[in-house]
Amino acid sequence: MELEELEKRMEELKAMSEKQEATANYYDTKLHTIIAAYFIWERAFCFAISNKTNSPNYFSSLICHANWRLILALSSLYSLVYILLYLDAALMLYRSELKQNLILNKHAQLYHQISKIKQEFNSIDSSSMEAEEDLILLINSSSTFRRSEERIFYMSTIFCALVCVASLELYACKSILCS
Repeated sequence: MELEELEKRMEELKAMSEKQEATANYYDTKLHTIIAAYFIWERAFCFAISNKTNSPNYFSSLICHANWRLILALSSLYSLVYILLYLDAALMLYRSELKQNLILNKHAQLYHQISKIKQEFNSIDSSSMEAEEDLILLINSSSTFRRSEERIFYMSTIFCALVCVASLELYACKSILCS
């Protein structure tokens, strides 16, 4: 009876883990989409500004001296919006991966309990099976932890790159307009 309940709970955890994995994949895709959209929008914005200011007429000097602060503000605003969108998706990805890691740890604990119950019924050499299971649990927990650390490093690196690109672009707004 207890074995059946544990196996049922294990199947539920497996379904929850698959759902969390799908959620993590969704937020990962969302992150990449936000990054691509940011760079496309940035290039389109810079291209539009450079085309306006390269025309040799009265308006280019007017934009340079009077409205460059407006363009700087617009550039800052859309950079801030994309950075906030990125942070939202990154935090949701991190939360879904944490939930998935918790589910995998519970899954491993249930597997260990089920194997102990099966050992009691079958009276198999328990020392070799326990050593094998402990090794499997150690490998699973360290690989998910390593994957989580790699993901955090990746997201932090991308965030720093976005901030650097936004800073460069803010500087370029004035230099492109007033050169």
